[in-house]
Amino acid sequence: AIDFVSTSNIQIRGISMFGSFSGSATHTGLIQLKETLSQTVIASESFEYTSKEEQLYYDKLFSSQYMAEMGVKHTITIEYYNTETEEIWRGTGGQASTSTLCNGDTITFQFSESADSNNGSNEGYGQIPWILFSC
Repeated sequence: AIDFVSTSNIQIRGISMFGSFSGSATHTGLIQLKETLSQTVIASESFEYTSKEEQLYYDKLFSSQYMAEMGVKHTITIEYYNTETEEIWRGTGGQASTSTLCNGDTITFQFSESADSNNGSNEGYGQIPWILFSC
């Protein structure tokens, strides 16, 4: 899980996930997008993908776009249903803050460790390499 805040209203379109650490595996589970303070679930999406022993990204687009309001902390969680048999790659070198241009405006994201994290994920190390969004 990871918490984030953006400096602009954005539409969350999905996330990217990593594949298997060793061997080929089909991964299934649940992704949730929540408003952190109230713990209100904004989106809840099942996923399934097959990966090989490669450090690749697997995009999961949500069935709808979901608004993340500027200045409001949100949490993204991933629950894998089969992690006891297949280990997932983890990213390292993440940043607590990053900026990008979107429609000519600079959007800054602040990331922080989530209270929902139960596997050591934080802003520098984790299993959500990208948040897929639009302005």
